Formats: sequence, C-alpha cells, structure tokens
Amino acid sequence: MGKVALLIVLGLIILIGFLSQILNDRSLEAIANSSNYYSLITAKNLARSAMENYLGKLYRNKNLRGIFPESNAYIEGGIDTVTISANSSITAIGDTIQVKVVAHYEGKSSTMETTLLSSTFALPEVIAAIAFPGPNPVLDLGGSPLIDGSNHDFNGNPSSSCDSLPGVAIASGTDSTNMTNDLLADAMEDHVIGLGADPSVHVRETSDPSNYIEPFITSADYYLPSGTYTSTEYGSQESPVILYGKGDLKFSGGIVGYGLLIIDGTLTLSGNFFWYGLVIVIGPKPEIFNSVGTNRIIGGVILGGSDKQARMRGNADIQYSCETVENVRNNAHSLLTFNILSWYE
Repeated sequence: MGKVALLIVLGLIILIGFLSQILNDRSLEAIANSSNYYSLITAKNLARSAMENYLGKLYRNKNLRGIFPESNAYIEGGIDTVTISANSSITAIGDTIQVKVVAHYEGKSSTMETTLLSSTFALPEVIAAIAFPGPNPVLDLGGSPLIDGSNHDFNGNPSSSCDSLPGVAIASGTDSTNMTNDLLADAMEDHVIGLGADPSVHVRETSDPSNYIEPFITSADYYLPSGTYTSTEYGSQESPVILYGKGDLKFSGGIVGYGLLIIDGTLTLSGNFFWYGLVIVIGPKPEIFNSVGTNRIIGGVILGGSDKQARMRGNADIQYSCETVENVRNNAHSLLTFNILSWYE
C-alpha cells in the first residue's frame, strides 16, 4: 500500500512538472510573440514617421532627392535604423518620384513605398491690369500714373502675343459706374487704358484671393514682416519666387522681383520698385496700395476683399503682361506640389 501511494505521489510530481513546463514554455512563447509583435508594429510606425518626415521636407525643398540613412531619429533612447531613398531625374511638372522607406527595430523590419507625381498650384486668372473682386473699390490717381491693360513683354514694350484686357476689372456695374465717373471728374480717364474706351473700367467676375491664397503662402520662398526694405532682388526671370509679406510693408528704392508677391496688409511703394509677375494684396482691413516715385509692375494686380483702395502717385505704372504671368506659372519652383499616385506598406 505504501509503495502504491509513493508511486502515485511520484506520478503527480512528474505530471505537475510536465504541466508546469508546458505552461512555462507557452508563457515564454507568448512573451516572445508579444515582443515580436511590438517590434514589428514599432518598425511599421518608424517607417510611417520617416515617410511623413521626408514628405514634409520635400514640400519645403522640391529638389530633395537621394538616400538618407538615419539612426535613433524617431525613438528617443531607442535602437532603430531607417533608410529613406527618393529617386527621380528632374524636378518639374510631371516628374514622378519613387520614395522607399525601410525601417528596422530589434530584428524586425518594415518597408513602405509611395509614388508621387509633381504638379503645380494654379495661379488665378489675370482679368485686368488691376482687379477688384470685392465691393466698394477706390482708385485714387494723382501725378502721372498709368494703368494699362494692353499686353506687354518683359521690358514693358507692347506685345501682340496675348489679347488686351481692361485696365481695371470690377465686380459690379454700380461700382464700375462710380469709378468711371470719379476718373472722368478728375480728368484721369486717359491714365486707365486697355480694352475699350478710356477709362478702361469693365465689369468682370473673379474670385477673392483670400479664398485660395493659403497654399501659396505656405510655399513662399521669402517671408517679410512689417518694415521697410531696400536694394534687394527677389528671384530672377529664369527662377521666379513667391514672396509673402505680413503687415505694413514699404519697398523703398532698388527693389526688383520676379514671381508672385503676396501682401497681407498694406503695400507702400516709394521709388525704383520693379516687379515682374503677379501682385496680390489681401487682409481684413482696407489695403492701401500707395505708390510714390518711379515704380512699375509688369504682370497684374489683384486687391482682394471689400473696400480696397489703390492710391497711385508719381510715375507709377501697372502694365498687364501675359508673358510675366506665364513665366511665374511655368517656372516658379515653389508652385510645385506633389500628389500621391500609389502607397504600399
């Protein structure tokens, strides 16, 4: 009887040990599986973070290409390795960019790939030398300014490459009549020329730039706070830029620019200012487009919002030019954006 009991006890000990081993193995296996799963998910998250980081940089630097190895860049105190590769031969409209990210974390890896197609933000249509999309515009002329809706080339010479536009475009017939009568009363009708009789003030609809300007501001090459700026060249004919100014800005002497000029505030010109392209003035308050001295914009001007005032003095010229506007549209690198064609992970 004692031997039987001993055998039973020994058997139970062996069985318990066997069961304990199984449970221990399963526990270790579960821990291993959990660890592997965590490492795999972390590697995937690393790949996503790296891809988002690269796309953010690409948005700011359209020429960003190459192979970028990184370590411990996304997990503080972690041990990870990420390789980003982006390849294409050019940076222009229609350029296809292949981006691949391989992320490693604690023996696990994750691969993410995307194909991007570069396109461009659409510049607004230029419908006049100066366009007022909103109600109650004011055009106050003095001295010898000229607003000319006839087409001009880069040098300000008349060009037949595009049809003439109005000198001024206004959204409503009432505002058009009021502005025309004011110009006639001040004997300034021959200072607003272009399509049709002088003064060339026509009713044409256009969108308020405040509704579409944000992507252009985000892509700006230059940001200028309130202040006075002199003797600077922004961009070139071959490489026009986007310049964004916030507040009350004064350009005083020796300023030359090519591209899209956006002013969220008041723009004051005071001598020897030359801009080739499109000028857009926006803001919650009436923008006053002051102009004193010899200044010239060859391209087009849009004053967004209501109650906008354009006050031009001295020898200020605004000449419509489809050549300068098309040059911005086709060659301003900052207008490029990227659309995702495919995404694999």
